[in-house]
Amino acid sequence: MQALLERQRIFGVIRSPIPAAPTRVWNDSDMQARSVIILCVGDDQLVHIADLPHARDMWQALRRIHMREAAGTALLHFEKLTNFRLKPDGDLQAHLTQMQYLRRQMAERNFLLDEAIFCFMIINSLDQRFKTVASQLGSLPAQDLTVQLICAALLNENGLQPSGGLAAPS
Repeated sequence: MQALLERQRIFGVIRSPIPAAPTRVWNDSDMQARSVIILCVGDDQLVHIADLPHARDMWQALRRIHMREAAGTALLHFEKLTNFRLKPDGDLQAHLTQMQYLRRQMAERNFLLDEAIFCFMIINSLDQRFKTVASQLGSLPAQDLTVQLICAALLNENGLQPSGGLAAPS
């Protein structure tokens, strides 16, 4: 939607504060931006913005709604991560990939998980098969822990080669 508003050169009415004395040109741009926003959102979002007087107000309301949803989704992913455990007969590579997927989902919602904390979460999620390597990794200084190092050590212990999909998310 932002790209469409920018392409039509009307995103300025959203980006800038509403003027105390709006000009006719500003009012026309605001009306056009309101129309684009209304046409782009679904009914479930339209109920939150239909009565708002300006495109900027609509944009900010939609942003607040999106951030609430993003925070809720990030919390769900965080809960999954903290409770995620490798089953005794589980697939290690799939386990590591799923953990990194959940971390990326959080990052896409602007909830960044510290590298060392995520490393601890991986170590904590392991079953008894990896007790020795987990203990060795846990004895390293936190600043030396990386997701790539942990994944490589675990996969090596399991007799697997790390794949490109197991690098730390950027």
